[in-house]
Amino acid sequence: MIIIAVVLLAVTASSCKTHKNNVQSATITDIYGDESWGYTSGGNAADWGTLNVPIGRGDNRRLYEEARAWIGTPYKYAGHSKYGTDCSGLVMEIYLKVYHRQLERNSANMLKRNCKKISKNDLREGDLVFFSTGKSGRVNHVGIYLREGKFIHASSSRGVIVSDMSQDYYERHFVAAGRVN
Repeated sequence: MIIIAVVLLAVTASSCKTHKNNVQSATITDIYGDESWGYTSGGNAADWGTLNVPIGRGDNRRLYEEARAWIGTPYKYAGHSKYGTDCSGLVMEIYLKVYHRQLERNSANMLKRNCKKISKNDLREGDLVFFSTGKSGRVNHVGIYLREGKFIHASSSRGVIVSDMSQDYYERHFVAAGRVN
């Protein structure tokens, strides 16, 4: 009887739909132990790659823990909560929680007022990456660099995901890298 109840519960639970389609799993591995954290990211695995990076100590550990908590959050223009966020809202909230730094609310102002421009080759964990996805050429998208070419950001079509900067789309639209001063 108990086995039948468990099977029925499992079948019922597995039929629930998620708010995201094509959700893929990936792992962040903690080099200071056996712990692996599972998280999901919208889109197909081929679109964003697998994030399998060692987590450091201190602020870097907090960065990855906080980033993990935002993965899968839906996109919402002008949002900055786990109910929905846009790119600058995500960056602003993660920076406030991890580094206790208040950043500007939009991506262009983050680059102008909060960052010192750095070379793409000098990117470190926690640096910001800026893109221009519109015809104007102005900065209108921001993400937080993680490691090994990966960054977390809020995609308007897929919500909060991890992407690879070497993808053609991000290569073409990259504007600048910045270190928060």
